Amino acid sequence: MTTFLWGTLAEGEEVYMEQPNGFKVKGKEDYVWMLRKGLYGLPQGSRLWNKTMHDGMASIGFHRVPCEYCIYFRKTDDSVIITSIHIDDFLAGTSTDDAAAKFKADLTTLWKISNLGEAQFCVGIIIEHDLTNHYIYLSQTTLINRILIQF
Repeated sequence: MTTFLWGTLAEGEEVYMEQPNGFKVKGKEDYVWMLRKGLYGLPQGSRLWNKTMHDGMASIGFHRVPCEYCIYFRKTDDSVIITSIHIDDFLAGTSTDDAAAKFKADLTTLWKISNLGEAQFCVGIIIEHDLTNHYIYLSQTTLINRILIQF
């Protein structure tokens, strides 16, 4: 996951790794690398990314919900944004289309992002919208069926 590359190791925090196969420098195969960034699989990787992500969200005016560290919100005079975060996947609900556009623009000032459009599936939950009638349907049928088959 490239997400963890956004997390920078703190000053004085030293982490070394052996050169991975396919990237060994000829004549220096026994050398190790000193890392400057987090990596997927590195014990500090998740913590580094979470701190980087939290600092970034705070810098664009978001507040973390104290009882749920993966949910952030931003309230202004004309809009509300609530977003949940699972590693590097953001699922956001906004009160206006303008707020959604601003949120995406704000995120692009922090990180390279991909906009996957309207949510259809998130963490095992199927999401269907009927915005005309103001309904959002959530279903875990796929997950339930998978569990039934497994057990």
